[in-house]
Amino acid sequence: MIVLGGFFARNGDRIQLNVSDAGDLTTYLGVLKKFEDSGGGVVVSWLPAELQSDEGGHAILGDAHGYNVMIVPVVKDETKVTVRLRISGSVTVDDEQTITISDDDPFGWRIFIK
Repeated sequence: MIVLGGFFARNGDRIQLNVSDAGDLTTYLGVLKKFEDSGGGVVVSWLPAELQSDEGGHAILGDAHGYNVMIVPVVKDETKVTVRLRISGSVTVDDEQTITISDDDPFGWRIFIK
């Protein structure tokens, strides 16, 4: 995963993930994946229509070591994508980034639970 940034949050905080410009992506999926000592797994995934809506893809963080919030793209040609992650609750985070991608590597943020 290409890491765009990292943040600390707490169990019960809410995240919201939006894609405001998908560029020329063939398709993509939003994924919230937790990581633990024993492994981890996908908590929830969001379709493009959800990520492009005002509400975006959203979830409540649980009791895990941390999470990866990512976009898993299918890229035909190099393109620019604008994504935004918001965290609310014990912390307030609002991080919007435009990145250029040219391959199918997932990209996103790491959230560590304190």
